[in-house]
Amino acid sequence: MGVHIDALNSGSSEYVAAVERIKQIIGLRPRTPLYWYDPIFYKTAAGKQVYSDIELTHSFTNQVRSGAGAGSEILSIIPYRRPL
Repeated sequence: MGVHIDALNSGSSEYVAAVERIKQIIGLRPRTPLYWYDPIFYKTAAGKQVYSDIELTHSFTNQVRSGAGAGSEILSIIPYRRPL
């Protein structure tokens, strides 16, 4: 999307850490019967963590879309491609 988050060189990116936590918790959810039911899952520590991480990734995505992120000049020249 034209934003450099330096994910390979620096492991301290908050966005990358949030995506990793989401991946781990989503992988754990099918194996834990108590996590199958949404009202119970979102009251657990894992559910609260995944919810806050999803909020973080959504806010980052919205910043990139609005051009507020680094590299916004690149976003303006990328043509829109219709999905196949």
